[in-house]
Amino acid sequence: MNKLQEHSMISSEEIYDDLLKKIVNCEYLPGDAISENELCAVYGCTRHMVRGAFAKLREKGLLEVYPQRGSFVSLIDLNKIADILFLREASETAVVMQIIEANDGIEELTVLLQKMINEQKRAYAKGNGYLQEYFYTDDLFHQVLLDKAGRGGIQTILDDAYLHLRRWRNLEVRTTGRVPGLIEEHQAICDAVKQRDTQKAVRLLHEHFDTVKYAASVDEGRDTSYFYR
Repeated sequence: MNKLQEHSMISSEEIYDDLLKKIVNCEYLPGDAISENELCAVYGCTRHMVRGAFAKLREKGLLEVYPQRGSFVSLIDLNKIADILFLREASETAVVMQIIEANDGIEELTVLLQKMINEQKRAYAKGNGYLQEYFYTDDLFHQVLLDKAGRGGIQTILDDAYLHLRRWRNLEVRTTGRVPGLIEEHQAICDAVKQRDTQKAVRLLHEHFDTVKYAASVDEGRDTSYFYR
């Protein structure tokens, strides 16, 4: 039994939260059809409840509904992803420059960053099932940088945009096997901050965020270009 069915009265909001998580985590892939009837059976609810969840997913740009055809998970817009990465790079570059210039609490900061990196390595070493733990610590690595500069609210401001970024990242990481390289990039950024090397840190951040070119075209021999538009 789906754990959401344990509730005697499931809400449209709970259905939305569950579907949002599955779409962002790529349990539903871009282009996948989602059946109202099947979801009604899964959640033990009415079509009205499912349609309420669908409406919110459409508002977020994660679902597309076509009359007479059905509902489909939206394709990933790589132009939008490139724009979000540009904004994220700009904000984190400014933050790192501010942190190094202030030269205050860098040792404590790099200890926290190193902790995140070590946890990423432990997650990866587990093998199967490591991705969600890795993604969690990846988010924390970047959040620690923003928090140190007093700019933690940037994540909240860009929250809806980050849904699309996380969905792309989850798919891109799965299809390219880039986790070891990403961990190395995090380590290099941490070391540059620890060395107070602004120029190097900025260059490394640019290389870290300039990853849209790595969008996968092959996944276990299958063409995955149809995940994107």
